[in-house]
Amino acid sequence: MRSRTKLLTLSAMVAVSTVALFAGPMSAADAAKRDCSGVGHHTPGAPFDIWLTPGKHDTTPDVIDAVDDHGTAATINSNTALPAGYMVRGWLHMCSSVTGRYVGVLRFRDTAENPNWNDRGARTLINPSLGTDIVIGAFYQVVPNETQKPYGFFLQGRMVQFEGTVMLSPEFHVVLGDSVVPAPSNTDGPANTDCTKKGGVTASLADGTVIDEAKNRDGTRRSVPINRGDSIAADAELNGNIYYCAYDRLVHAVAIKLVPLSPGAVTSAWEASFYTDGPFTRQLQEAAGFYQAAPKEPGMQFELLARVINEPGASPDGAILAQDVPFTFTICADFDGVTCK
Repeated sequence: MRSRTKLLTLSAMVAVSTVALFAGPMSAADAAKRDCSGVGHHTPGAPFDIWLTPGKHDTTPDVIDAVDDHGTAATINSNTALPAGYMVRGWLHMCSSVTGRYVGVLRFRDTAENPNWNDRGARTLINPSLGTDIVIGAFYQVVPNETQKPYGFFLQGRMVQFEGTVMLSPEFHVVLGDSVVPAPSNTDGPANTDCTKKGGVTASLADGTVIDEAKNRDGTRRSVPINRGDSIAADAELNGNIYYCAYDRLVHAVAIKLVPLSPGAVTSAWEASFYTDGPFTRQLQEAAGFYQAAPKEPGMQFELLARVINEPGASPDGAILAQDVPFTFTICADFDGVTCK
């Protein structure tokens, strides 16, 4: 699965997908105290770590929650089989003992019919945070009803610096069971309000900011801006950024959610939310990025929902402060490298 990140300019310190760690000079003793051995996998002397947990304050790495169709959650280990319609949820954590700018990525990789995706959040940390448990955000994935059930899907955290992988968490494998339960339905949040006025909060996924960057049949790579309502190719690779602003409060987190709209779609819903402690602002700025491979389901319609949320919670639709107009798209039957047919 591709995980796209971009280098940032100095003026975009708090922009998409970046964890910035600012620290003054450290003595050898301080550096030793601030390695990542006390958190996550508790690896002695580890300079970095990244891991998944079932809760924001949970200290157990490499386990997540499974939520049934009644909303009851239970902690599961990797390689657990789950019915289609269940939801898995978890949290992404990261640690660094080395000053620098990093990217925290949560990525989903399917082995059968669901398209790959990832999300990349934003955090700014100061010197005392080195060597500590940094909570990046939460994620939710509905278990799909696929035909190749034993293969299932994988979730994994990835720590990136300057386009290079610093560390990967162990892959968390979910096997697809034979039974099917009703999948959770989507609940929309309140619409955006004017962030230049008191109380206003805005999430933005603007037309033209989602780009199809897939390879064409002749081997060239395209860069096609996508607008709401467009038809896109089944081989499209969408990269986009969520923007936010708020009049009189620091935004706690931003989220992006994929929702299948057409009955019978095999592609299942997911949402990822990431904390941001960006500056007090009344102007739109980048807060998180995402990658979505197009569902290979011609004629099916989907939507992406950009949200500002108060705090990630038990469900992907909780505590929404503002939601942009849905970014809908339809998968076309054929694509000749220029237009859908």
